[in-house]
Amino acid sequence: MRYSVAVPALVLENLSARQAIKRSVALTKGYLWRFLVVGLLMTIIRAVLVTLCQSPFSIATIMISVKGGRPSLWLTIPSLLVGGVGATATAPLLMISFAIAYYDLRIRKEGFDLQLMMSHLDGAASPDVLSPAQTKVGSCLEDTSVFGIIILSFITGGIYQPIWFMRRRKALNSLHSSEKVGLGGLIVALIGFIASLCIPTAGSFIWGSSVQAENALGPIPPLILLVTGIIMVVHCFKVRRILLDHMTPRDEGMFTASIRFQYDDLLSRMGTFFLGIYYIQYKINGLLDRLTPEQEAQVEIIPPMLAESPLPQDNS
Repeated sequence: MRYSVAVPALVLENLSARQAIKRSVALTKGYLWRFLVVGLLMTIIRAVLVTLCQSPFSIATIMISVKGGRPSLWLTIPSLLVGGVGATATAPLLMISFAIAYYDLRIRKEGFDLQLMMSHLDGAASPDVLSPAQTKVGSCLEDTSVFGIIILSFITGGIYQPIWFMRRRKALNSLHSSEKVGLGGLIVALIGFIASLCIPTAGSFIWGSSVQAENALGPIPPLILLVTGIIMVVHCFKVRRILLDHMTPRDEGMFTASIRFQYDDLLSRMGTFFLGIYYIQYKINGLLDRLTPEQEAQVEIIPPMLAESPLPQDNS
């Protein structure tokens, strides 16, 4: 029942298979019993229609059996063929009912009918009115080479990773999101990366060789790297949430649910987890025109007619 509207969502909203399944789960939440009743009714209707199609042959078979005879093959084959035709004709009823229920859910939860009516209103959001604001805003995040970040991380032994967050912290915090990148965790991660490099080097001088230093230090360097790695992953997902919050609709309402869902997979969780800052920088490079600071993005748009027609002066 949770996945019953996945096919309509896949076809009508141009989603991927995984997104369509997630979309179906979100839409059917709180309406599972309704879909269960719809499925049972369509199954009963199909069974009744198939039984009506086969009823003449079934009655003939019963009459022959009562008389002690045996139904011939020429009676069984038409019964199966007619039953198959009836089942084929009634099979789409279940999917049709789920498609109608899909539209019903979108109307109930998202005001889909009002969205369609508003999309046809003339002058709701004219491109020539929006262009002055679009030319006035600018992105404060920079287009940076992902390959260069990889080289710097390799050369510095991972020290550049917290530095990457520190250099972009102000720009990320200026975006419209309740999430903010803190400085304390980044400092801890920076110290951890430096310690993971300095402790084994210093230990090799103290104990005479790197092998003896590893035996003496034990699991301390790996534990430090583990803690710093966890901090980096947490901050990567925090940046992911900041970017998604800034790009998704800001006003809560019945019109924003379906739009907000489309942005959920804009930044992959798997890519964020395994590739970290390299994946995030790659996505930032492709989304620079949509990542504008909160202060600049809230520019008041004044229609040209009002801007060119000032109020008359009061000469009284």
